[in-house]
Amino acid sequence: MKILIINDYFPPSNSMGIRRIASWVKYWSQSGIDIHIGSTQKDLSLLPEFVSEFVHLHPLGNVVDNNVSDNKSKKVSKFIPLLRILKNTVFGNLLEFRFAIVPVLTKHLNKVILDEKITHIISSNPSFASHLVACKLKKKYSKLIWVADYRDLFSGNPTFPGCFPFTIIEQRIEKKTLSLANRIVTINNVLSKHLAQVTNHDVAIVENGIELDDMELRKGFDIAEKNIAKHQSPVNIIYTGAVLRGLYDIKPIIEAINLLIKKFNVDSSMLRFKFYGQQDGLDKRQIEKENLTDYFELHGSVDRSLSLRLQSSADALLFLGAQPNGGKGVDGVVSGKVFEYITAGTPIIGVGVRPSMVVHGILVDSETSICLSSDSIVLADSLFDLICRKRDGNPHRLKCNKYLLAKYDRVVLAQKMLDIVKTAC
Repeated sequence: MKILIINDYFPPSNSMGIRRIASWVKYWSQSGIDIHIGSTQKDLSLLPEFVSEFVHLHPLGNVVDNNVSDNKSKKVSKFIPLLRILKNTVFGNLLEFRFAIVPVLTKHLNKVILDEKITHIISSNPSFASHLVACKLKKKYSKLIWVADYRDLFSGNPTFPGCFPFTIIEQRIEKKTLSLANRIVTINNVLSKHLAQVTNHDVAIVENGIELDDMELRKGFDIAEKNIAKHQSPVNIIYTGAVLRGLYDIKPIIEAINLLIKKFNVDSSMLRFKFYGQQDGLDKRQIEKENLTDYFELHGSVDRSLSLRLQSSADALLFLGAQPNGGKGVDGVVSGKVFEYITAGTPIIGVGVRPSMVVHGILVDSETSICLSSDSIVLADSLFDLICRKRDGNPHRLKCNKYLLAKYDRVVLAQKMLDIVKTAC
């Protein structure tokens, strides 16, 4: 068996979504399976954990660069803000620049299939372009086994819902493309039902999971530094990851801070929200309008090791639930961040996390959440409890439910996915 994985990203890229693919590469190669990786990244190189005679890289960055001039890239970049608005409100995921390079990528990977005698293809989004490439390759080589993996939806995506008639066009393209797939896989039952309805396929489920190695990495966190972080003021509420435009709502946080100011005279020396990552969807104007800028620290993206370190040092972690935005399957949106959070030993505050959401069940079952509410009064009470606990030297320290850890262990899930790939026909 020789597997070609087609995906936009791979380590050393720091995107949370790539951990799913990366775990398959890591554990399958340990079993002696030849893995070939096709990625649009320019800086594709193997981190130590992936160095193996069974892991082979086929970076597509240079191929793309040769077909897209710097001048063209600069011209397109000027219109990115406008394109994002049009993608969100009008065209949905049909407005995807990677579609333009599908022919180039298909030609490149066609050579890989011939040279390496590939037997199986796994295409994985976030970009539907990977599925389009896989479809073209499957048409040419009918004996190839193709498994299409979904971490996020294409049609009906809640981040980019679009509008009629483009939503219908999305579904038709998706159904036609995936008609050739041997199997379709996604991360939970909510997304599975949506995809089954769109494609008329049975859709298997392989959940996102927990890197138990992360717990080992956290053990290296300096105890003295942790003690300082735990007993110094203010209470630090940390969020690591992207805040996507139109998908998350921090209004309950703003309202809760205002309540704390009025009711308990809380000031910015007592409470601080720290965001690490892209913040395109953060309502900075509202923060400024309410004169609450001192309660927020906005930082850029950080590497994964520092992100884990920050999560362990926090007084609490902030998790933002996806909000209805005109798309489908919003209750099935499960950020991989939740699995990092529940292994941090740090209490989690979930804002916008509704009982109908898959992630709500994960947080409750993990026994690591202290507040799952969009009610500003409930949220304010939880925040004030954290302030009092820190003042009294009695912080929360929580351990994730061991049965949940076992259920979402990446090793187990990698084997589950491999079994699906082996039996696909």
